[in-house]
Amino acid sequence: MKRVERLLSLLLAVLLMGLTALPVFAAGIDEKTYSEAFYWDKAGDDADNGYKAYSIPFGAPLQIPPDPTRDGVRFLGWKDWNTDEIVDLSVETMNAYGRRFYAAWSAPVRTFRFFVYGTLRTSFECIAGESFIVPRSPQIDGYTFAGWSPKLPQITPDEDMVFNAMFTPDEYIATLLVDGQVYKEIPYTYGQKSIDLPPVPEKTGYTGMWESYSLIIGGVTIRAIYKPILHTFRFFVYGTLLTSFECIAGESFIVPRSPQIDGYTFAGWSPKLPQITPDEDMDFSAVFTPNVYIATLLVDGQVYKEIPYTYGQKSIDLPPVPEKTGYTGMWESYSLVIGGVTIRAIYKPTNYTVRCMSGDVGGDGTVTLKDAVELSRFLAGGWDVDIHAPNSDVNGDGKLNLKDVILLQRYLSGGWNVKLYE
Repeated sequence: MKRVERLLSLLLAVLLMGLTALPVFAAGIDEKTYSEAFYWDKAGDDADNGYKAYSIPFGAPLQIPPDPTRDGVRFLGWKDWNTDEIVDLSVETMNAYGRRFYAAWSAPVRTFRFFVYGTLRTSFECIAGESFIVPRSPQIDGYTFAGWSPKLPQITPDEDMVFNAMFTPDEYIATLLVDGQVYKEIPYTYGQKSIDLPPVPEKTGYTGMWESYSLIIGGVTIRAIYKPILHTFRFFVYGTLLTSFECIAGESFIVPRSPQIDGYTFAGWSPKLPQITPDEDMDFSAVFTPNVYIATLLVDGQVYKEIPYTYGQKSIDLPPVPEKTGYTGMWESYSLVIGGVTIRAIYKPTNYTVRCMSGDVGGDGTVTLKDAVELSRFLAGGWDVDIHAPNSDVNGDGKLNLKDVILLQRYLSGGWNVKLYE
């Protein structure tokens, strides 16, 4: 269709050759109109090179055709056939001779693509020979843009090209903190997975390690973590566990409560307690000293002597009981108890035996109650009176029986043992 149109335009131009100074491409133009012809380029004004043709009255505005297109080049505008200058058709009018124009084309257009790590970031077209368009620099977290590979040209080359972005990883600082203070700073580059950490500074009683970390954008803080080394300390009292606790080595040692045992005074621990917790487990045994008390000896309610003894002692060396006429003395039994003990002297009357073969004290020829009474007046207490008399019938009932014994003992002062014989 386009070729037919061109042939018709060429035919019209031949027919009008004698009428006007310029060719036209369409039939039916009267004497009052003039040709406005457009060509693909200035290679020739034949029908094959013709693009559009219009008939325009004298003095009327020119018709503006659609922009033509060609592969690999850009349409730049319409040039006047005679002046070779690009004109603005919107302000041009028809003259009395007709007007011819040809398309102005750019140099070849080339495509340039820009990739960031294999991903197309942007692309554009440039005209060969013109200043090269520099794309915006790409940004990636953790990296600094280092340019394009290959290097961008200043003048657009006459070929399509592909460019790849280059980056350098950013450098950050890993700050090591020990007890809140900066211990060391270690540089690292983004993308690095780990850094060589120094040993954690030693701290008595603790084991140290660096906390886990990630080498992130902007830098990272890595803190030393200390865990206490706990040691166990046990405290025994005569083989029985009293208490136990754990302490951190290097810290002040915890002093346990002093144990108490009746009769003893706590004298400390063995081995001696340290002031600073040692870096080992330990057992301690309580040490006691027995308390000293006083055994007080009393004679007739008066302090006779005081003898010290220690708790746990079973006996003491007692002195002889002071003598008392008519009595036999001895110390009472005792136990050496907590707090001291009182030991009293005990006196018992001395026993004597009087054997009266004839109990007739009164001399009346018979042993009667009167004889017993008279005898008791002269004998001190505690006597054994063995009365042997044929007549011991005290109550006078004609026979010897229990009643006689009871009656006799009523009149004999304390401690008498009365035996009556026929």
